[in-house]
Amino acid sequence: MHSDTAVRENASSPDKVYYGPETAKAKDYLNLCETTLEKYPQILVAMGKVKKACAMTNRQVQALETKRANAIAAACDELIAGQFMDQFPLCAIGGFSASLNTAVNEVLAKRANEILVKEGRAGDICPNVHVNMGQSSNDVLKTAKALAVYDEIGVLLEAIPHLEKPLADKSEELKQVVKMGRTSYRDAVPVTLGQEFSGYYSQIKRNRLRLEEERQRWNHVPLGATVLGTGFGCMPGYFDAVCESLSAVCGRKIVQSDNLFDAMQSTDAYVMLHAHIQSLAICAAKVATDIRLMASGPRAGLREITLKALQPGSSIMPGKVNPVIPHMVMQISQKISANHAGVALAASSGELDLGSTSSIVFKTVLDSMELIGKGMKIMGEKVVPGLTPNTERCRSLAEQSLSLSGVVGALFGYSVGKRVAQRAYEENITCKEAAIKEGVLSQGEADELFDVLTLTDVHKSERMFKKYMNRAS
Repeated sequence: MHSDTAVRENASSPDKVYYGPETAKAKDYLNLCETTLEKYPQILVAMGKVKKACAMTNRQVQALETKRANAIAAACDELIAGQFMDQFPLCAIGGFSASLNTAVNEVLAKRANEILVKEGRAGDICPNVHVNMGQSSNDVLKTAKALAVYDEIGVLLEAIPHLEKPLADKSEELKQVVKMGRTSYRDAVPVTLGQEFSGYYSQIKRNRLRLEEERQRWNHVPLGATVLGTGFGCMPGYFDAVCESLSAVCGRKIVQSDNLFDAMQSTDAYVMLHAHIQSLAICAAKVATDIRLMASGPRAGLREITLKALQPGSSIMPGKVNPVIPHMVMQISQKISANHAGVALAASSGELDLGSTSSIVFKTVLDSMELIGKGMKIMGEKVVPGLTPNTERCRSLAEQSLSLSGVVGALFGYSVGKRVAQRAYEENITCKEAAIKEGVLSQGEADELFDVLTLTDVHKSERMFKKYMNRAS
């Protein structure tokens, strides 16, 4: 059995090594990569919170002696505060499994025993018997992961405004800069840079709101379900009280999942969450892609905006500057989209009564949130605020577009508009000039109807068109 042997082995571990023999075995057997759980302190802190709540609850239902419970809780507080992060030498690929629960039990047991001995008591706390009382790796890990995900969504939500606000500011700053809108890389109709940036801002805001709503779902946990959802192994009173204890530890309301069997069987919540992360990344990449395209040049591209020069872009072409940060954000989105395929595949690998135990699901969600959060912050701080419009070029391209023949076509019919577009094309002049030459409009009328800034405002253009509709009929 584990109890006495585990206590002795744990107590005899070398100084400053708190993990025990089972963790040492996992360290050797699962040595797949150099990235260890130390790189993911979120889950270690979350495990400390879960273990503290369990110890408090077992003390409350008189299943665990007060002195042991208090020592375990004190050790948990130290883990929550960031201590012992180097005591989890498990590879991150495979380490977010039962081995993690075992390692936490061993570390907390040894530290709790130190606390007891310092108080003049016997250090007799066993990792499995006491620290893990009324728990299985299944419900503990799912709960701890949910707590970590909740916290990491919060970190991401703090990062999003670093891009969202600059986009909102630019939409206001550039609202008078008229340019040519484009669809399928072809001229469309006039639009302002401010309108385009308002769209970018709205996309990021929409995804932030989705994540705010999604975050609340991670306050539902299966703690108390133990292995499968039946609560087998809990002491009387523990099942109904443990989430109240966890709420007290976390400082917010946390409730048991509505259906514990569902909570233990499924991993689709990670797929849904990662879809939101992917959506955010795709929208950020859309912004990055458009900024890169509008800044193309400086002489042979669109050159509608200018980006702040950050670093040389070529070792052979002096003076060439590349949009390195937009490039980076685009690649982040590509990586996150690839990650989503991994999350979906791993989530589908669960069978029967326990959902996927793959480390890929949890690790990838954390990695994706960190990537897009950092990428958005960098682009929001170093790219968007410093970009400037090439106002005259933007307006010139808008005024030269053949699509403005639609103004004439809307008032005088498609054939008249086509005739104006054809003449403008053949003579390399603007539609405004062609409409005057065709005798369709006078100079004054053309000046009014072809004011490209007016055409970007639906209410102003409606009033203007109404003025000419009677004449056109």
